[in-house]
Amino acid sequence: MKTLIISDIHLGKRICQRKLRYLHALFNSADQIILNGDFWDKALISFDDFLHSAWSELFPVLYRKETIYLYGNHDPAELMDKRTALFSRKKSNSYFLTVGKTELQIEHGHRLVQGFERVSAFFSSQFLDRNGTHLINMMEGLGVRALGVGFKKFFPHRWLDYCQLKRKIRKKSVLQDERIHILGHLHIDLDCRHRKYIVTGGVNHGHASFVWIEDDQISLVSARY
Repeated sequence: MKTLIISDIHLGKRICQRKLRYLHALFNSADQIILNGDFWDKALISFDDFLHSAWSELFPVLYRKETIYLYGNHDPAELMDKRTALFSRKKSNSYFLTVGKTELQIEHGHRLVQGFERVSAFFSSQFLDRNGTHLINMMEGLGVRALGVGFKKFFPHRWLDYCQLKRKIRKKSVLQDERIHILGHLHIDLDCRHRKYIVTGGVNHGHASFVWIEDDQISLVSARY
């Protein structure tokens, strides 16, 4: 059994054929898929437009793999409807998975760290949400191309959420059970299973990172596309 756990793909109106081909091949290579939030992005496209976009080419393979869909902050349940069944079999905020003797708890992570979400809520409007997302994507893309994917870790709002997560763990206010928690949301890939968490990263700017489980081995994979 090959299980793919992937988050923060942030599909929108702009269709990147290279990204589309990469996702199609990646999804086909797995036996089970867990989409861990922010598959599509409400600031970049409406749910209805997303369903009718070229990204819908991914739906048949996701449906065949009996994909589990976990909601994120950019694709919340209230903006979706029963048509989610076109590309997933189960929907939830979190999911539990046993891998050998290891228990995993999978969730997007925005309910654990909300540093930047609180700042952006201050400026909450559809216009600012949409244009702020475009600006962040553009600046992050320039930084990644110039300095490499590690730049994401030092991008201000990613760093804010990352520091908040570390602070909460240090104060023992989150992630205190024996499970390993698989999170997204931060857009950076971190294998901190010694601290009981793995952050999957995301798929953007020609870089992809995700969790791949095969033969009871849990791996954090990074790749270019």
